[in-house]
Amino acid sequence: MGLSPETGRGRLNTTLRSEKSLNQKHKPLLLFMASFLLVVAGEPTPTPPYELNLSSQIRQIQQLYCPPGDPLAGVHNPSRLKVIDDCVTITGRVIEVSINPDGDYTFRLEPDEEYAGFLTNANKTAKWNERIAGGCPCLQMEIIPRDLLVYRPQVGDEIMATGVYVYDKNNNDWAELHPIFHIEINE
Repeated sequence: MGLSPETGRGRLNTTLRSEKSLNQKHKPLLLFMASFLLVVAGEPTPTPPYELNLSSQIRQIQQLYCPPGDPLAGVHNPSRLKVIDDCVTITGRVIEVSINPDGDYTFRLEPDEEYAGFLTNANKTAKWNERIAGGCPCLQMEIIPRDLLVYRPQVGDEIMATGVYVYDKNNNDWAELHPIFHIEINE
């Protein structure tokens, strides 16, 4: 004996009505779960002024060398610095080297092209650009005295540096890596 079209539609309508009532019964639960996910996820993180595709090698370096806790621990007068990212890795060429009165080993880094987004307008117009041949728009890089084991690069070195990306509020928000936790020479 075969099914009549009415019987088939009746079963289909019964199934649809069951699904509708199921959805109505679970609507409060679904709303609760959706609001819970929004609370847990929180606000989206603001994007830094640069975008990077981090390799697994860079992620490992950052996990090894970026310490937990206060990223500005040991920095002289840390209130002048605004932390943008507490652990970044940048590559580039060392242009100039000096020692600050506070003991920091300071150098200027001309970032590789893919890291040019780290430069602010203040970096591009800083007075040090006048001293450097070609007016390099450079990042200020500082190794603090307590970090004795961090390699001190020399002019001309091609390096990969990992540290805290900050804006110096006392210098029109120029960008720096300060302090630097790790440096490798790129060959």
